[in-house]
Amino acid sequence: MPRYRFIGDPQDGFDGPDHFTWMGVEFSRDEWADVSDPFMIAKLDGHSHYEREDEASDEGDEITQAPKKRGRPRKSA
Repeated sequence: MPRYRFIGDPQDGFDGPDHFTWMGVEFSRDEWADVSDPFMIAKLDGHSHYEREDEASDEGDEITQAPKKRGRPRKSA
């Protein structure tokens, strides 16, 4: 489950309240809030005033990606 925290308005020096409640979830600058509602997750992912922390980072696991392929593709015979 992703977690979010309010970071403020990046266009205005990260100004904003220290904590507030939206749709029953309390957001704060200091604490991460668990969000399970898909509607809220979609809204928060596209919002510049919030920072997201994924579940994998809670456990210290890193999400690994395959390295990018480099060079030209091989010619087929």
